[in-house]
Amino acid sequence: MNEIESNEIDGKKRIVSNLVFASGLVLTGVALIIMGVLEDSLGVAYASLIAPIILTAFFLINLIVSFLQRNTVALYIAGLCLANALIAVIGNFTEVGYDRIYPLFILSPGLASLFTLIMSKEYKLHLLLGAFFACTAGIFALQSCFDVSWAIIIPVFVLYLGAVAMLITIVRIIRSRKI
Repeated sequence: MNEIESNEIDGKKRIVSNLVFASGLVLTGVALIIMGVLEDSLGVAYASLIAPIILTAFFLINLIVSFLQRNTVALYIAGLCLANALIAVIGNFTEVGYDRIYPLFILSPGLASLFTLIMSKEYKLHLLLGAFFACTAGIFALQSCFDVSWAIIIPVFVLYLGAVAMLITIVRIIRSRKI
């Protein structure tokens, strides 16, 4: 009888992971309720705390679950939540407006992909994804930081996407000929 290797996690890890997730949500809810009740004494607007707190909670929950399960998808989600929590803190607690930092949101999937390098062995893939999102964010940063016209940004972005698609196609053709 042949046994098929399964990536399915065992029942105990699944239960622990579910408990971590549920407990994290309950604790986050309790923290938000307490902050809502104490809003006047916080010294900051309650609304500006919500996104960073929820994103940080999801970061911690997914980080724990990723190590419990050895799961790079949960680690990616953790990295994405951490990056966006930091961006929300910058947007909510500094003078820099979201109109200036929105390219960081574009960069965040690339940062999350790099975050998975802690566990993943797909170094080349994650470095390429990080570079792709960094270049994309860089294009949009020209508009947000230097006020380059959208009439320039959009065509440059389309050219960039076309060049990336062309490069991927050429690499695939070259690789298929080596087989």
